Amino acid sequence: MSSPRFFVPDLAGPGTRVHLSAADGHHALRALRLRPGEEVALGDGRGRIGRGRLLAGEGGLVAAEVLEAADLTRPGPRVEVALAPPKGDRLVWAVQKLVELGTDAILLVRADRSVREWEGEREVRA
Repeated sequence: MSSPRFFVPDLAGPGTRVHLSAADGHHALRALRLRPGEEVALGDGRGRIGRGRLLAGEGGLVAAEVLEAADLTRPGPRVEVALAPPKGDRLVWAVQKLVELGTDAILLVRADRSVREWEGEREVRA
């Protein structure tokens, strides 16, 4: 079974301490019933992952000691998508699905038959 995974804002090297968000700390202790000393998987959302050991919570905050950390290199080609925004809330759905697929950048473009209009230029980077 794999260790529970938590996102932290900054994942430094071994021996450092990171704090989980209040919601993640609550989830770790109450829902998952993790105890100090148990291992967790950590990630910073920017390509750095690692293993950590939970420490006792202080003042409602849960911390973990980083045991190991490494940078991941993203495999495969960079994927960028040009998208004419659809009407309604379909744009939110489309961006969500493109990010889930690993799209690196989403460029909103005007097309001759575009329904949605906007001012200025916009670009969404995942």
